[in-house]
Amino acid sequence: MHEKDLGISEYLDLYGNILDERRLQIMDMYFNEDYSLSEISEITGITRQGISDSIRKSSKKLLEMEEKLHLKSRIEYFEENRNNIVDELQKLLDDTDITSAIIEKIRNLAI
Repeated sequence: MHEKDLGISEYLDLYGNILDERRLQIMDMYFNEDYSLSEISEITGITRQGISDSIRKSSKKLLEMEEKLHLKSRIEYFEENRNNIVDELQKLLDDTDITSAIIEKIRNLAI
């Protein structure tokens, strides 16, 4: 029996397009729709062992893509920094002197 790594579902969203249609369907049923190996086997006509092998190989491929591209970690880094940037911008906007200076610079750009 497979131990479900829910992180694979995120990698599937990011890199799923590298899988062929059959493997993508199997991965989607297993990780996103929560079908069992037996249920997927019945639906696809592939043996339970074949489904298990497909999930293992596809998971490995998705993990390799993340190791190469680091999209998930980059997205997480961006989201963390985005929140910090928003907080800093809010502080700047609360400072009326800086807000006035920014507005003046923007007006000068429009000329």
